Amino acid sequence: MLIAVVLALAELGPGPVSLDAARGRERAGVGWALAAAGAGVLGALGAQLATAAQAPPQPIAGASSNGAPPSGEPAPEAGEAAAV
Repeated sequence: MLIAVVLALAELGPGPVSLDAARGRERAGVGWALAAAGAGVLGALGAQLATAAQAPPQPIAGASSNGAPPSGEPAPEAGEAAAV
């Protein structure tokens, strides 16, 4: 929804009550809407490539992915109370 609103604003222009209109530099039209869409696509692609280039997170020493205590003791069975 936000993308549609931004593209509509780029195509229709900001209107008579705006800084662009006050400065006499109001720019609008299909070309500006396409430029805004292209800039959005390039920004999203850049963000995707930046996160894909990062190394995956390393596991924390002593942490377990199965919920077992880091001391090596087995995790309590389902329904069994853990010893405190």
